[in-house]
Amino acid sequence: MSAIDAGNAVTERARPKAASKRAKDLSSSAFGRLKPISIVGRTPAGKAQWICKCECGNTKVVTSGNLTSGQIQSCGCLKREIAAKMAVDRSFKHGHAVRRAHSGEYRSYRAMLSRCNNPNATSYHLYGGRGISVCERWLRGDGENAGFDCFLADMGPRPSASHSIDRWPDGDGGYRPGNCRWATPKQQGGNGVRKRDELGEAIDLQSPRAGTAFHWLMRAAS
Repeated sequence: MSAIDAGNAVTERARPKAASKRAKDLSSSAFGRLKPISIVGRTPAGKAQWICKCECGNTKVVTSGNLTSGQIQSCGCLKREIAAKMAVDRSFKHGHAVRRAHSGEYRSYRAMLSRCNNPNATSYHLYGGRGISVCERWLRGDGENAGFDCFLADMGPRPSASHSIDRWPDGDGGYRPGNCRWATPKQQGGNGVRKRDELGEAIDLQSPRAGTAFHWLMRAAS
């Protein structure tokens, strides 16, 4: 082989292969929470870039390799949810849940979520059913801390076992920083809604006699 032929062979080996003109169709498959829709471009290395729809409703551009390898499985929501769960687990270790015996703060938090978001909750029609909601910070967290951690940071420890969450000063407003306090039964008794607000926790998670108490309270508040 001549020096020229050898040089051409080296050049040919060093030259990057041309990107395939036809990429594998991934649109009929799902990868984790992502559903590829269409190719929107290619990377400098020739990898197909897919616009994908996530189960949560967001879209994200992902390379075919990251999809098929499982490297990316969502728009980022899955990572946030895992981080939030880990944060809640850390909260448990700090005393807010030990062997499923949840702290009073955590029981109040879970009851609040239930009566606002669970249509099967006994008192849902008094809360979520009439538009009372939990703010995003307390529901999903702030990106670094879970919802319960944010709730506890904003509300502080419950002063006593007789205190419960009270929406104040706006009794018709949602659960959010600046509109909630730990209140005594006397403070909760300011109006019918607040009486039911306190009882909502008992109905959802605590007393098995809450149904009878609820009907009694409804008559008293009417």
